[in-house]
Amino acid sequence: MTKIDILDEVFGPSAVKPLHNFLPKLSELEEDEQLLQVDSTEAAESCQVIIALAHLFKKYKEVAAQVAINETVNFAEKLAPFMDPQYGVQKEVFTCLMEILTEDSYNCHIL
Repeated sequence: MTKIDILDEVFGPSAVKPLHNFLPKLSELEEDEQLLQVDSTEAAESCQVIIALAHLFKKYKEVAAQVAINETVNFAEKLAPFMDPQYGVQKEVFTCLMEILTEDSYNCHIL
């Protein structure tokens, strides 16, 4: 059993909120040529969080999306820097965003 499975078993879709809190805020990121750059150490940790989030979104779909919409602030905004191919988690980011953006026009606008 993986750590993500244990997290899922214990917290279910409500784990979306605390996982979201582990992602860096945009105000903390470095701006380089109009792109937001995540520190390499922080990126490795954040990518693990994004993989866990994607697992929850795949399993719980709308329920996980509702947690993200109702219990977090600017969920899509925190995922945006990780669309960059250098982090290797684009597929996981889009898995999360697919559920959020179809249900919440505010996150869609922020992104």
